[in-house]
Amino acid sequence: MQEQDEMRKVETPEIMLTLIQQLNFEAGMKEKLLQQEESGNKIANLQGFLSGVRAYKQAMRDSGYILDEEFSGTERRLIPFLDNGVGTIELPELREVVYALNEITTSEDFEKFKDVWDEAIDEQKNWLFYISEKGRDLHFVKGWYEAMKWIDETIEELQEALVLKEKDEAESLPFDDGE
Repeated sequence: MQEQDEMRKVETPEIMLTLIQQLNFEAGMKEKLLQQEESGNKIANLQGFLSGVRAYKQAMRDSGYILDEEFSGTERRLIPFLDNGVGTIELPELREVVYALNEITTSEDFEKFKDVWDEAIDEQKNWLFYISEKGRDLHFVKGWYEAMKWIDETIEELQEALVLKEKDEAESLPFDDGE
């Protein structure tokens, strides 16, 4: 406990708070589906996703990021930058977002977070393989893992979207034919 008290606290970067709110949006969609779902395995998957959202936020806190209580639930939501791989933001803003994310993901603080994240993944795998006794637990863990990797996948998709948009922009530039 003393080690945790001595841990350096780090202000959560604004772009990460934005991604958390977008993750909350996804969680809100899963919450709505959960209200209507009747299949036990799908219910377990949806519950796992919601648990994974909480676990992601806890991993951030455990690694030293300051995450206010208002982010504990899923009420603070923003529409994701990407909707099924299609960007909802224009190229200039996309450049800023990807630049900010690249700065964060190469930081020591983020590396420490990823270590805590990896530990959480390992703990969940161990629980599934050595302790779990129900078949539906697999569906729960699949949903949990989907939530845990949602932000990482979003970061990768944003980087890919930037490359594609910049390529499209470069191809659309008029060329001087030398006349």
